[in-house]
Amino acid sequence: MPVPPNERDPLPSRLHPEDELTVIDCGGFDSNTTRLVIAMADLVLTPTTDDAVDQFGLNMFADTLASLSAIIGKDVVAHVLPNRI
Repeated sequence: MPVPPNERDPLPSRLHPEDELTVIDCGGFDSNTTRLVIAMADLVLTPTTDDAVDQFGLNMFADTLASLSAIIGKDVVAHVLPNRI
């Protein structure tokens, strides 16, 4: 079930570790919420195409993951999902 954004109810309080699976689509932009979700994730999937713009975005995302890894003290790895290739 989708969880609508609500500034008065922070995201971590709406996630339940006992849930078997939670899927969150963060869109294709960098934000504090996206970084929080990535830091909490057991698995990060990122779709990409072979388009030059997508490849540039993928490189920027790799930089974001490296920065986030340094902040939280654990390696954050994304698995690339080729799309429309």
